[in-house]
Order: sequence, then C-alpha cells, then structure tokens
Amino acid sequence: MKVVLSPASAESYEHELAILTEARAASRLAARDAHLWGDSSAQTAENRLGWVDLPASDHPEIARAEELRHELAKRGVHRFVLSGMGGSSLGAAVIAKALEVELTFLTSTAPAAVRRAFGDDLKHTGLIVASKSGTTVETRSHLAAFEAACADAGLDAAERLVAITDAGSELDDAARFAAVFTAPADVGGRYSAFTAFGLVPAVLAGGDPRSLVDSAAKCAAVLAGDEDNPAMELAAFLSSAHARDVDKLVLADQTGVGLGAWIEQLIGESLGKNGRGLLPIAVEDPASELIQNAGPDVSTVVLASSGAEYTEPPAPVSGHFGAVSGSLGGALYLWEFTTALLAFSTAVDPFDQPDVESAKVSARAALADPESVQSMDLVFSYENIDVYGDEHTLGSVRSISGAVRALTDAVPEFGYLAIQAFVDPDRFAAIGALREAVFRLTGVVTTFGYGPAYLHSTGQYHKGGRNNGAFIQITADRVGDDLPVPGKDCTFAQLLRAQADGDADALRRAERPVIRLHLRTDGWEQLGRSLGLEI
Repeated sequence: MKVVLSPASAESYEHELAILTEARAASRLAARDAHLWGDSSAQTAENRLGWVDLPASDHPEIARAEELRHELAKRGVHRFVLSGMGGSSLGAAVIAKALEVELTFLTSTAPAAVRRAFGDDLKHTGLIVASKSGTTVETRSHLAAFEAACADAGLDAAERLVAITDAGSELDDAARFAAVFTAPADVGGRYSAFTAFGLVPAVLAGGDPRSLVDSAAKCAAVLAGDEDNPAMELAAFLSSAHARDVDKLVLADQTGVGLGAWIEQLIGESLGKNGRGLLPIAVEDPASELIQNAGPDVSTVVLASSGAEYTEPPAPVSGHFGAVSGSLGGALYLWEFTTALLAFSTAVDPFDQPDVESAKVSARAALADPESVQSMDLVFSYENIDVYGDEHTLGSVRSISGAVRALTDAVPEFGYLAIQAFVDPDRFAAIGALREAVFRLTGVVTTFGYGPAYLHSTGQYHKGGRNNGAFIQITADRVGDDLPVPGKDCTFAQLLRAQADGDADALRRAERPVIRLHLRTDGWEQLGRSLGLEI
C-alpha cells in the first residue's frame, strides 16, 4: 500500500502519531487487545475483533461456495440477487465489481425495486440473504417476498436460496435454504469483507477472491507494527483533522469499484457517536464541486488502484490532503485497521452503533402506529411538491429553493446538509445529482443517500456525530402496484414510508432539523427546475 499525506499542520499530525506510537496502538490491535478503547468498551470489543486475523486465516467458504455454484448451475440457477444492508452487502459489492462478475443488489424496500430485482426469470434466479443477526427487517421482507414469488411460479424456493448469517440466528435453517454459510460471531457487519458476507456472493456469481485475500494478508504483516505503519499514519492524519474541526472527509474514489462507498459506511457507523466522528462523503466524479470547491472544514483523500494513474484534485482550503493506492484486498484491510485506530484517537467505541437502532425502533413504532412518532406538518405545497416540516424552520417561505435555504439557516457554520431519498432508486436514477445542485445553491457541504440503505451506514453519524447537520428527506407517490410483505400486516410501500418516518422521528428526537419534500405526479421535474438541475 502507498499512502501519501499532506496534513494541514505537521505539528498536529506528529502529535497524533506520537500518541498512537506511544500507546503501541497498532501492535495491540494486531494482538486483539480489547482494552485498547478503554475498559468500558472492552466487553464489546472482546466479541468484535475476529476480523483482525481474517486475511491470514483459511477460507474454506470459498471452495464450498464454488461447489454450490456448480450444483445450482445444474439446476439452472445462474443469476444471483444479494439482499443485505450496510456491511452485509457493501463489501460484496466492491469485491464483485473488482472481479467483474454480475450480481444484483437489493437494498431498497420500494415495491418496484423488489420486483425488478427478482426479475421475470425466477427459474434461473437465486437469492442470497445476508444478515448477521438474521432479523434485519429489509432482508427478512425480501426473503418472504421471494419465497412467495417462487410459490406463485410453482418453484421450490429452497432450491435457490442461500443464507449468510451467524450460527444460531433465525436464518441458520438448513431446511429453508440450499445452503447456509455462517460467519465468525466475533466479526461485526462492517468489518466482514473477508468473511462469507464479502466473499461468498462474488464466488456464487463466478468470481475467485483468493488473490484479494492474499493481498490483504501481505498488508496485514505491515500493519501489525508500531513503526512505519501506513494505517498509523493515516489514522494520525485523520485524527489531526478531527482535532482541528476539519470534520468532513471527501473520499475521491478513482478505483472504479465503489471502494469509497464501502469506506463511507465503515467510518460513518464506526466513529459517528458521542458527538464526535468524521462525516465521510464518497465522490466518484473528479469534477464534483464537492472536490473542486472543498472548504476549510473538508479533508480530501484520493482512492486509487495499484499502478493506476489518478487525477489529483486541487488541495482543499483546509490544506488537508492525502492519497491512498494499492491492491483492493490491501485497501480493505488498511481502512479497517485505520478506522479502529482512529476510534482510539477520537475516544469512541468502534464496534457499537446505538443510533442505528434508534431509527429501527422508531420505524417499528411508525409501522405499528403512525401516531406514535413525531409527525411533520404539511407547511405548504408548491405545484406538485408537498413540503413538510415546522413553521419555526420554514417560516414564511413558499418555494422549494426557499425551503432549502431556510433549512440551511438552521445549520451552524461549517455544518452540512444531508439528502435522504426514500424512493425507488431506478425510477429516480438522476436524484443523486441533487447533491451538487444543493451544494451550488447553499454553499454548504451536502451528502446523499438512498433510504433505507444509508440508515445502516452514515445514518449512525447523522444522529450520533457532531450536531451540525440538517436533513432533507425526499419521498414520492408510489407508481404501480404495491407489494405485500408476506407474514406481516404491511406492504413494502408502507414499510418504506415507516422507515422514512422513523428516521425523521429519530433525527428530531436528537434535535436535528428535518424537512420533507414529497413528490407527487411530475414532482421530480418540478424539484429539478426549482433547484436549477437539468433533468
């Protein structure tokens, strides 16, 4: 791995590096010292450090998955859909893309997205359900819907279902699946790239990740020492930014495999708590204004592949700039190690995620009884867009751009805006461009995420990190038929709405300002025009 760093303050960087070195943080992490993050976190850490040894471990799940792939192919199953949230699918997504294999990812609860993922050829389709706990609501709902679809088509779902979970979970049921792969219980979801969660889906899709694991093993030997350690250097670089209130980390991803999105969830969920952390923002377009016009609260780190040339962006105003290049396996392990070390430097437990659960609790409550959560009032309608929030935030404005500017006024200096889109990703494929449009309109760092997927990554930072953000939820009228969630007294559209309501409730309880833009017929076109976006 090659790490090139240009810290804004050499003195601050050297100070942070000295703290890590004197604490022997890297060698203690390599030795799985659960007390590295303090005695209060030791019990959690004791059961979450299995990932440290994974690159050097045997991986019998690879050969077993290859055998299963051949068995399923004999049954005509050669197309695979992966249902998993956060770390249960993002590692697999990066690995599958790097190995250039076809794998469909289902991370939405929009009914049209579920139908589209299953496709119109169930006979040749297999569903991989990935959930550490076995109780993840999105994954369990996808599983139930797939089983129902197979039954309607006269197919045996068990012949085309694969589970990846912890031993003893509700998904560890050999009678229900063609195969069940279990991952080590002491590896958390976002650190699971080198377990069955990250490796098996790519193998079933036709890839061979052995070289990727080997490259991580080579990197692991370097990261175990307390001197000349790129993970220590990168952690010191990032913690020195954190100490200087440079709390946004733009990941300029030029790997072409989505590494930035994986790092985004790793850092956001591991570090965004106790009012601390860095807000990671993965950006793949080198011309993005978030890169080109990064302000004094932003660090920029370029992500590049081994031997590949990369476009060096302008240095941010903060002066905090870096570049990391190397093999994908090495990069995955480097960032896991760096994140754990950075948690030591910022004094947080890297293995808990309390505010992910808070949104889940509110979503369950909203699904059972919509009146049980804090509802947002309809403040005004502008053509085909309904604007929800409160009069305190929105005041007398009655336009979409005015509403966004009013929300911006609730953001402290060097805060951020987060766009959260609880919509069908394909129907609104261009919606990610709103990030640039809102940034141009407001000058405030802007992030974007699809719900419910972001709830399992940066959603932790939104509620648990620094309280300097404001939030724009986007929902939309459903187009086409709804889809029931078998075994539950709800539909997928109702589940998606409850997840939006639940997160809005959790954000407001954490005293974060939120507005919602609900798009009715043609509302997307109106939204684009209002924010100066060509669509």
